[in-house]
Amino acid sequence: MTITTCALAVRSIFQILFDNNEFKELDANMVSKDPLSFVDTKSYDKRLEEATNKTGLKDAVRTAVGNSKGRLLSLAVWISLSLAALWVV
Repeated sequence: MTITTCALAVRSIFQILFDNNEFKELDANMVSKDPLSFVDTKSYDKRLEEATNKTGLKDAVRTAVGNSKGRLLSLAVWISLSLAALWVV
């Protein structure tokens, strides 16, 4: 997924599910960390940097709360680059 498709996919999900496109994004400034200093073929920090550059998103999960069909909805969207998929919980 590219920056355009990731950002648009998440925005589209929020627009479709929340009434009048009104919602509050939670943890919008949350970023992934590497507390274990994980390394395999490259450092985890490098992988995070590449994923951020590729998607334009700070983290793989975006969360929001708002009304959907008049009822309160809390939504989490997970973007999996390895699966090239979006998961909505």
